[in-house]
Amino acid sequence: MKTLENHLLNAAAQETLSETYQKKNHLFINFHREEGLPESFQYGFDLTVLQQYLDYVRSETEAMGIENVKIKICMGQYPTDDFDDRLNPEYHGYQTVFLRADQFFPDEQAGDDLPVNGIDALNFGVLYPPHLKSS
Repeated sequence: MKTLENHLLNAAAQETLSETYQKKNHLFINFHREEGLPESFQYGFDLTVLQQYLDYVRSETEAMGIENVKIKICMGQYPTDDFDDRLNPEYHGYQTVFLRADQFFPDEQAGDDLPVNGIDALNFGVLYPPHLKSS
């Protein structure tokens, strides 16, 4: 599935995935959170920043002679205390995603991907917990 068309979701499919997540995983996660503070479930990166990150990864991996690179979307959770000055303090304790450059090996299993050393991950986008209207 190397072409963009093979990876696109139409609006109906997007809605199905979102509703399924909210009715199952998100509901379970929120059962264990403080009342009135539901977990985040959407994350955003400005298109310009995202393109800059992709260009950075391509440039760095080409300079390193690394082929077969993918961007892996990893789950994480911000600590409830100080983490990084760039973090919006409202996001402490919430789950997030970060994008990481991984090298994959076509003949190996998917779990055999390796993070590319020397390339930072992308984070500090916008979280969309339902109760935060300022996001």
